[in-house]
Amino acid sequence: GVRLVGSGDVYKRQHLRLMYLNLWCIGLRVNEVCVIKGDAYYWDGKDAWLKIYQNKMKEEKCVPMPTVLYQVMKKYIAAHKIQGSEYVFKNKKGGAYSANTFCKQIKQGIQKAGIKDYDFRSHDIRHTVGTYLYLHGASIEVIRDYLGHKESDMTKQYICLLYTSDAAD
Repeated sequence: GVRLVGSGDVYKRQHLRLMYLNLWCIGLRVNEVCVIKGDAYYWDGKDAWLKIYQNKMKEEKCVPMPTVLYQVMKKYIAAHKIQGSEYVFKNKKGGAYSANTFCKQIKQGIQKAGIKDYDFRSHDIRHTVGTYLYLHGASIEVIRDYLGHKESDMTKQYICLLYTSDAAD
Protein backbone atom coordinates (compact mmCIF):
# COMPACT_ATOMS: atom_id res chain seq x y z
CA GLY A 1 0.00 0.00 0.00
CA VAL A 2 0.87 3.65 -0.24
CA ARG A 3 2.46 5.21 2.82
CA LEU A 4 2.27 8.89 3.65
CA VAL A 5 5.73 8.76 5.10
CA GLY A 6 8.57 7.29 3.04
CA SER A 7 10.64 4.50 4.54
CA GLY A 8 14.32 4.61 5.36
CA ASP A 9 14.67 8.41 5.40
CA VAL A 10 13.98 11.53 7.41
CA TYR A 11 10.20 11.13 6.91
CA LYS A 12 10.11 7.89 8.81
CA ARG A 13 10.63 9.73 12.07
CA GLN A 14 8.39 8.34 14.73
CA HIS A 15 7.21 11.69 16.00
CA LEU A 16 5.66 12.61 12.62
CA ARG A 17 3.70 9.37 12.55
CA LEU A 18 2.54 9.89 16.13
CA MET A 19 1.58 13.51 15.50
CA TYR A 20 -0.45 12.37 12.49
CA LEU A 21 -2.15 9.66 14.55
CA ASN A 22 -3.13 12.22 17.19
CA LEU A 23 -4.74 14.28 14.42
CA TRP A 24 -6.44 11.36 12.73
CA CYS A 25 -7.58 9.36 15.77
CA ILE A 26 -8.72 12.27 17.92
CA GLY A 27 -9.52 15.07 15.48
CA LEU A 28 -7.33 17.67 17.15
CA ARG A 29 -6.19 20.91 15.55
CA VAL A 30 -2.57 20.64 14.41
CA ASN A 31 -1.54 23.39 16.82
CA GLU A 32 -3.15 21.40 19.67
CA VAL A 33 -1.05 18.35 18.78
CA CYS A 34 2.10 20.49 18.76
CA VAL A 35 1.64 21.60 22.38
CA ILE A 36 0.69 18.29 24.02
CA LYS A 37 2.59 17.89 27.28
CA GLY A 38 4.06 14.71 28.72
CA ASP A 39 1.39 14.39 31.40
CA ALA A 40 -1.54 14.97 29.02
CA TYR A 41 -2.30 11.29 28.36
CA TYR A 42 -4.05 9.56 31.23
CA TRP A 43 -6.10 6.52 32.12
CA ASP A 44 -9.07 6.89 34.47
CA GLY A 45 -9.26 3.17 35.27
CA LYS A 46 -11.66 2.48 32.41
CA ASP A 47 -10.88 4.80 29.47
CA ALA A 48 -7.98 6.66 27.91
CA TRP A 49 -8.08 10.47 27.86
CA LEU A 50 -6.05 13.36 26.52
CA LYS A 51 -5.90 16.71 28.28
CA ILE A 52 -5.41 19.45 25.69
CA TYR A 53 -5.28 23.19 25.70
CA GLN A 54 -7.53 24.62 23.00
CA ASN A 55 -5.80 27.85 22.11
CA LYS A 56 -8.71 28.93 19.94
CA MET A 57 -11.16 28.53 22.84
CA LYS A 58 -8.62 29.62 25.48
CA GLU A 59 -9.45 26.65 27.69
CA GLU A 60 -8.22 23.25 28.70
CA LYS A 61 -10.39 20.22 28.09
CA CYS A 62 -10.22 16.44 28.13
CA VAL A 63 -11.16 14.27 25.18
CA PRO A 64 -11.47 10.49 24.95
CA MET A 65 -8.93 8.69 22.84
CA PRO A 66 -8.40 5.18 21.48
CA THR A 67 -6.76 2.88 24.02
CA VAL A 68 -4.17 1.69 21.53
CA LEU A 69 -3.04 5.25 20.79
CA TYR A 70 -2.83 5.91 24.52
CA GLN A 71 -0.61 2.84 24.95
CA VAL A 72 1.65 3.84 22.04
CA MET A 73 1.98 7.40 23.33
CA LYS A 74 2.79 6.27 26.89
CA LYS A 75 5.55 3.99 25.52
CA TYR A 76 6.92 6.86 23.39
CA ILE A 77 6.90 9.24 26.36
CA ALA A 78 8.67 6.68 28.58
CA ALA A 79 11.23 5.74 25.90
CA HIS A 80 12.12 9.40 25.32
CA LYS A 81 12.04 10.23 29.07
CA ILE A 82 9.60 13.08 28.47
CA GLN A 83 8.68 14.83 31.69
CA GLY A 84 5.12 15.88 32.51
CA SER A 85 5.73 19.56 31.83
CA GLU A 86 7.70 18.99 28.59
CA TYR A 87 6.26 19.04 25.11
CA VAL A 88 5.83 15.55 23.69
CA PHE A 89 6.71 16.77 20.18
CA LYS A 90 9.65 19.14 20.39
CA ASN A 91 11.55 21.34 18.01
CA LYS A 92 15.35 21.25 18.01
CA LYS A 93 15.49 23.74 20.89
CA GLY A 94 13.05 21.78 23.07
CA GLY A 95 10.07 24.07 22.45
CA ALA A 96 6.75 23.12 20.91
CA TYR A 97 6.92 21.61 17.43
CA SER A 98 5.78 24.02 14.71
CA ALA A 99 2.46 23.30 13.02
CA ASN A 100 3.89 24.71 9.78
CA THR A 101 6.94 22.44 9.98
CA PHE A 102 4.75 19.40 10.62
CA CYS A 103 2.49 20.16 7.62
CA LYS A 104 5.50 20.86 5.40
CA GLN A 105 7.12 17.56 6.36
CA ILE A 106 3.91 15.60 5.78
CA LYS A 107 3.54 17.24 2.35
CA GLN A 108 7.14 16.33 1.53
CA GLY A 109 6.45 12.74 2.56
CA ILE A 110 3.35 12.62 0.36
CA GLN A 111 5.33 13.95 -2.59
CA LYS A 112 8.21 11.54 -1.95
CA ALA A 113 5.71 8.66 -1.84
CA GLY A 114 4.65 9.62 -5.37
CA ILE A 115 1.13 10.70 -4.46
CA LYS A 116 0.00 13.30 -6.95
CA ASP A 117 -2.92 15.73 -6.94
CA TYR A 118 -3.39 15.63 -3.17
CA ASP A 119 -3.12 18.77 -1.11
CA PHE A 120 -2.69 17.77 2.54
CA ARG A 121 -4.61 20.08 4.83
CA SER A 122 -4.47 19.01 8.45
CA HIS A 123 -7.80 20.65 9.24
CA ASP A 124 -9.58 18.34 6.79
CA ILE A 125 -8.95 15.55 9.29
CA ARG A 126 -11.18 17.36 11.82
CA HIS A 127 -13.96 17.41 9.21
CA THR A 128 -13.47 13.67 8.67
CA VAL A 129 -13.65 12.97 12.42
CA GLY A 130 -16.78 15.12 12.76
CA THR A 131 -18.43 13.31 9.85
CA TYR A 132 -17.43 9.92 11.27
CA LEU A 133 -18.96 10.78 14.64
CA TYR A 134 -22.15 12.00 12.95
CA LEU A 135 -22.45 8.85 10.83
CA HIS A 136 -22.09 6.74 13.97
CA GLY A 137 -24.93 8.43 15.80
CA ALA A 138 -23.36 11.33 17.69
CA SER A 139 -25.52 14.42 17.90
CA ILE A 140 -24.39 17.79 16.58
CA GLU A 141 -24.16 19.01 20.19
CA VAL A 142 -21.88 16.12 21.22
CA ILE A 143 -19.68 16.69 18.16
CA ARG A 144 -19.64 20.44 18.88
CA ASP A 145 -18.38 19.84 22.40
CA TYR A 146 -15.89 17.20 21.27
CA LEU A 147 -14.37 19.42 18.59
CA GLY A 148 -14.45 22.44 20.87
CA HIS A 149 -16.75 24.72 18.92
CA LYS A 150 -18.75 27.49 20.54
CA GLU A 151 -21.62 27.27 18.06
CA SER A 152 -23.45 24.29 16.54
CA ASP A 153 -23.52 26.10 13.18
CA MET A 154 -19.73 25.79 13.00
CA THR A 155 -19.96 22.09 13.77
CA LYS A 156 -22.54 21.59 11.02
CA GLN A 157 -20.01 22.97 8.55
CA TYR A 158 -17.69 20.13 9.57
CA ILE A 159 -20.15 17.40 8.69
CA CYS A 160 -19.79 16.22 5.11
CA LEU A 161 -23.00 17.39 3.46
CA LEU A 162 -23.20 14.23 1.36
CA TYR A 163 -24.27 12.35 4.48
CA THR A 164 -26.82 14.70 5.98
CA SER A 165 -30.54 14.55 5.32
CA ASP A 166 -30.40 18.26 4.39
CA ALA A 167 -28.33 17.41 1.33
CA ALA A 168 -31.23 15.45 -0.16
CA ASP A 169 -33.60 18.43 0.06
